[in-house]
Amino acid sequence: MSVNNKLRAVAEEYCHGLLEGDVSTEGVFLVGSVARGEAVEGSDVDLLIIDNRIHLNSDQQDNMRELVYKEEMISLIRTNLLKLEKNIKEGITTDICFAKEAIPLFDPKNLISKIKKLTNNFSFEVNLTSRIDNAIFGLKDAERFLRRREEEKAKMIALTTSLFLMRGFIQYHNSPYTSTKQIFGELQKYDPLVADSFKKIWSLNTCESLLKELSFQINRIKAIANKRVVRS
Repeated sequence: MSVNNKLRAVAEEYCHGLLEGDVSTEGVFLVGSVARGEAVEGSDVDLLIIDNRIHLNSDQQDNMRELVYKEEMISLIRTNLLKLEKNIKEGITTDICFAKEAIPLFDPKNLISKIKKLTNNFSFEVNLTSRIDNAIFGLKDAERFLRRREEEKAKMIALTTSLFLMRGFIQYHNSPYTSTKQIFGELQKYDPLVADSFKKIWSLNTCESLLKELSFQINRIKAIANKRVVRS
């Protein structure tokens, strides 16, 4: 049995036990790497629990709980439809990912149709031209520090600039998957050359080569943006 199938079976078994004698839970949905079919050894099982009658704290971390079941780590994320809808409208990527990924394990009210509908009309308002301009400014700033022989500052600025440019490029394609673990895979979908460059830039040793790679990323994404309408 694959890791993904094993963890899904654990999720289903835990969900069954969770619901015994529980009349308040309205839906349980598998999300995260297991829902995406990307789980590996050590991956958590993430469960989104919908209950419109519970009090939710404003900080999402306070609505989460972790536990160990059958020697696997399970993360419980409690929310309700109103909170989920509000967060998606505000562009909170975690909740957008949850809505896109959600696989029902317990859903007597067919909440999945409402959850999926929340993301149907969502669009990131990303002006890629502006992101490129910001990256050009970051590159010039890094070059300025390099001329001063402050290489560590130049490297930090260049890597940060690259990261923000890549996140903007991904969101420009209306994808919420911008965590450090997911960026490379998402970039591969939209432009393999950009993806390879992003992977490469983190392994470069000299500041000069790093800035050269950042310049390539900017020019490549600029060329792509010129062929498409920029969301404003």
